[in-house]
Amino acid sequence: MKKIKTTDITSSSAMPIKKGSLDHLQAAYIETIQDVNKSYWAGDRAGTQPMALHGCINTGSGSTYIISAGAVMLDTYAEVFRCDAQTVTVAFGQVLVGTITTTYLTATDADPVEFSDSTLNNVHEIRKIVWSSAASGSGTFDYNDLYFRNNFDQISPTLAGDLNTWTLGTGSVDLRILVESKKVTIMFDINNTSTGGSNNTLSMTIPTGLATNFKQTTFNLAYFNTTGATEWVLVEAVGATKNVRFTRIGSTFGTYTNTLDLKGQLIAEIA
Repeated sequence: MKKIKTTDITSSSAMPIKKGSLDHLQAAYIETIQDVNKSYWAGDRAGTQPMALHGCINTGSGSTYIISAGAVMLDTYAEVFRCDAQTVTVAFGQVLVGTITTTYLTATDADPVEFSDSTLNNVHEIRKIVWSSAASGSGTFDYNDLYFRNNFDQISPTLAGDLNTWTLGTGSVDLRILVESKKVTIMFDINNTSTGGSNNTLSMTIPTGLATNFKQTTFNLAYFNTTGATEWVLVEAVGATKNVRFTRIGSTFGTYTNTLDLKGQLIAEIA
């Protein structure tokens, strides 16, 4: 941890304050905040993804966003930024974006500050995230990219069979994941999907939402149904991959046309 050594300062030996000293102190608390947050978020997401520490909840609907006050950790900047409560109406073709916006503390005992060369400068920065309607990617980050701790994220996986195709058909896949440090909880509700032929195993790959692979293979049982015939299947989080694999116990998967359902939950560890 960065500190200023004060043992050499005495009543007869004063220490002048330099720019480097102020930068050193600011870096000290920024690094501390970053390291503490990483201890909670480790393994959750790639370092560039903005993470809501608290608040920033949207209670609006449609194009109207009603965002509560909160704070966001941006690892790219190694800082935490507060966000005031805001209501924003997003225009057609645009999204809600958060942008780092700097204002200054203007007061007789704050800004502007007169420097030794008689120039006046604003130095007391207040840096916050301000929400607005704009083109995707035009701000510091899109609101839709904001990750909320302890919230399940809905993910669109890639489906595959080991021998033949596994597709949505006329069905749907509701895959949700919750990452808490090194633990990931996976819930899936797969309905009315199709296969192009028999398969020994079916798998779904989680393309986003996991910064790292599963550390080791973890097992559970899942509900399997086709046209009213129900049974249990083995479900695995496959170690060293981002794949969730299904195996029918004592049999193989057949050919299904909009009739294959798989439902269940799995807890695994990520590397």
